[in-house]
Formats: sequence, structure tokens, C-alpha cells
Amino acid sequence: MSDRWLKRTVRCAYTAAGRWFVARTAAQNLDKQTKGKYPAPYLALDSAVASFGLSMKQALAVEAKNFSRASTSPQSKVRVLV
Repeated sequence: MSDRWLKRTVRCAYTAAGRWFVARTAAQNLDKQTKGKYPAPYLALDSAVASFGLSMKQALAVEAKNFSRASTSPQSKVRVLV
């Protein structure tokens, strides 16, 4: 991966279309890796995407909401017992 490609990719994330593309690509990669069985990675991605451009306080509120949803999911409860 070249520095030029990385700079272009990072610059792309500052546009609405770029953020949509990055989020969509990340979600597709999560689908391949988790096969949709675990909600936590999707909630983490949602936190990152939703928090872009927010203040720290607002971003932490989004993350706290998604963390509480992930930690109380049935999948999380089963993982604690393992």
C-alpha cells in the first residue's frame, strides 16, 4: 500500500460520499468475517461512523449507547459463560 493511496483514502473519508463508501466497505468485511452472527462489531462500526464530526461528549454518548446495547445482547451473555 503506497502513501499516496493512503492519503487519498483518508482525504476521501472527509466527504459524505467517502464516509458512506468506507462504512459500506467495512460493513461488507464484517459480513464476511462474522456472517452477521455478532452485533458488537456492527455497533462499533456504527459508533465510529455516527461519531464523525461530533464533539467528544456527543461521540462518547453514542459509544456508550452502542456499548450498552452490545453488552446486553444474547450473544454477549453466552460469551460470558464460555
